[in-house]
Amino acid sequence: MIGGVYSENITLFFRNSPYRVASELIVEAGATMTIETGVQMYFDTGVGLKVYGTIRAIVSYFNNNHPQLILYHLYS
Repeated sequence: MIGGVYSENITLFFRNSPYRVASELIVEAGATMTIETGVQMYFDTGVGLKVYGTIRAIVSYFNNNHPQLILYHLYS
């Protein structure tokens, strides 16, 4: 589970995927969020991502992977 304010660089690794984002996820100015190929992020209802710094998605075209936004609704 991830969420909160990140003022330092952060990498989301495929081996730890999927990630549940349970609270607002904020990448501050000067910080970079790197997302490895294949990472899945599931956002709880009403939770979002704000990027004031940099977001970088690593893509491997050799595996036919590409960035995707998949809407997901958490049912409780």
